[in-house]
Amino acid sequence: MSEHSPLLSVVVCTYNRASLLPGCLQSLADQTADSADFEIILVNNKCTDDTPKIAKEWSQKLSHMRVVLEKKQGLSRARNRGWKEAKGAYVAYMDDDAKARPEWVAIQLALIAEQPDLDAFGGPYEAFSTVPIPAWFPLDWGRWDLGPEQHDIGPDEWLSGSNMVFRKLLLAKMGGFDPTLGMKGEQLGYGEEVALVRALLADGKRVVYVPELIVDHLVAPYKFVVAWWWLSAYNNGRHNHKVDGQSLRTGWAETLELLISCLRQPIRFITCGERHFKTRLVVAGTPLAWRVGVWVATLKKGR
Repeated sequence: MSEHSPLLSVVVCTYNRASLLPGCLQSLADQTADSADFEIILVNNKCTDDTPKIAKEWSQKLSHMRVVLEKKQGLSRARNRGWKEAKGAYVAYMDDDAKARPEWVAIQLALIAEQPDLDAFGGPYEAFSTVPIPAWFPLDWGRWDLGPEQHDIGPDEWLSGSNMVFRKLLLAKMGGFDPTLGMKGEQLGYGEEVALVRALLADGKRVVYVPELIVDHLVAPYKFVVAWWWLSAYNNGRHNHKVDGQSLRTGWAETLELLISCLRQPIRFITCGERHFKTRLVVAGTPLAWRVGVWVATLKKGR
């Protein structure tokens, strides 16, 4: 590590993905940017596989990388540990199952220099897979973007958790990521980055989408199962009120919405226009699963 503090800290939070982690770290080792201008912080979120061994090997290879252990389970807690450890004025996040394009860091450094008023920014991700992608699985489900133009994001937009950058002082001011949201070990959970971005926008901060800032994100084989998409939608619905900062409605109101969604499901299945049976199941079933999640959250509140 150079004697001067780096401008950027790249944080990778990992949990039991020893087989995927080397690909992520190799992509950061292959960056075109000067390693003196950024550091890599690997947050071990209480891994029980070979991650500590791999982390040690890579920290010995890369002088600008260090490893920290976050014993409290949860992606939000690991991300918060990351920015607290960061030496950079800006903190970038990418997932342990993603690979950064070679210019990823260089684009960030250039953008920070050109637009010093930026509070947060992020870019899209493209899909890659370690196994053949089934024909019923649309590639759009494994990628994400907000269009071809750089722009300040609106209230209905957000940044991808695998490709986002924040001013460190702002993370400290906002309290970082909500630890009640997000993944916790093997337990599905979402929304922590969306909640933070929406809080920033509500506070008048500038958040920008940068289409050139690209990472490649793994479409894991477990996502090639219809039930996974239903479970994912259910968990999104269960935490939706926290992400949006809204109060839950009454149980009767949500029960009515659930009944309406049940009636709409067969119509969606028939009219969605998808050729494959499994695709139709996902398209028709995920809105219903999401609504069930909202309904369950409402019932729990009423207890």
